[in-house]
Amino acid sequence: MALGPSPYFADARVRQAFAYAVDRDALAQGLFGGAVSPLDSWLPPDHWAYAGEGTLPAYPFDPGRAAALLEEAGWSDLDGDGTREYSGAGGTYACQRGEWTIEPGTLLAPMLVIPAGDPLREQIALQMQASLAQVGVNLQVQPLDPALMFAASGPIVRREFDLALFAALTRPDPGGIEQWVGADVFRHPLERTVVHRWDLEARWLTSEQLVERLALNNVPGPENDYQGQNYSGWCNEAADVAIVEAALSFDLQERAAFYAQQQAIFAQELPVLPLFPRPRLAASAPYVCGVRPGPYDPLTWNIATWSFDESGTCGG
Repeated sequence: MALGPSPYFADARVRQAFAYAVDRDALAQGLFGGAVSPLDSWLPPDHWAYAGEGTLPAYPFDPGRAAALLEEAGWSDLDGDGTREYSGAGGTYACQRGEWTIEPGTLLAPMLVIPAGDPLREQIALQMQASLAQVGVNLQVQPLDPALMFAASGPIVRREFDLALFAALTRPDPGGIEQWVGADVFRHPLERTVVHRWDLEARWLTSEQLVERLALNNVPGPENDYQGQNYSGWCNEAADVAIVEAALSFDLQERAAFYAQQQAIFAQELPVLPLFPRPRLAASAPYVCGVRPGPYDPLTWNIATWSFDESGTCGG
């Protein structure tokens, strides 16, 4: 679930409060019979780049902790009607993006956009409403035609949402630059890359001009023609550098270490609230041998090795 650019979620304590308030264990149990468990990262636990079990901040269902964090962040139910109102002092966005403010008395009633006609997401939204109501959040739900929701001019790409519920794909090589980098990342070639000595000695380019831009700001906006997939607008200097180092390194252990650094910051700041992995179901006839479903590839990834066994035992 993406936490949007609205000032509702400018304060990390509010994002953490939502993580404690949403009963993700109940969601996983009710929707999939416990076949999956809540995620604590944007990478699943069986991925080679996952930071490691027990290494990331956890957010078990804890309405009391959620309520305390909301109080700390300036959200209190001042009139006793069950919905919190803002009485805080605002704050500062990361990466020198200015100040944010919320009008005193603003209700904590964010809008969650979901794809219309999707029974699974409708159930998730209803359960989230019930969980969040326990801590004074009046969650609104707006189903949208998927063609509109994910259009280039739609609320996701244009970042015109409070909360959005949608799936994200994980690849064997996780990448991450397009999804998470929030500001341009540079590297000086004199320190990290080889530059032909004549280019330096002849001074055709100054050292400042030789600075290499490794990654662009991937927060969609008018300045980059709404490119990139960092829909939450997350920007953290250390996380940006770690994800770029991870994506560009050729050393697997080094990459895993950088990904772990980025995930630790991600799990603390929670630009996105991971819910759970969606199970993939596959079925094959007993006489089709060699079918090996995996979490990342199409079912037929190894079809060249499939065979038939009329006995239905596949050599067993």
